[in-house]
Amino acid sequence: MILGDTSVWINYLRGIPAPETDKLDSLLGYVPLAIGDLVLTEVLHT
Repeated sequence: MILGDTSVWINYLRGIPAPETDKLDSLLGYVPLAIGDLVLTEVLHT
């Protein structure tokens, strides 16, 4: 299970290319991903 940080999720959703966002994109659908409640709140707030 992978836990993504707020900055990674925000950059991913904004389409900002980075090694972290590329890794997240490659893991989606293959590895269980977790998002904490605080991280979710921060992502939804932006």
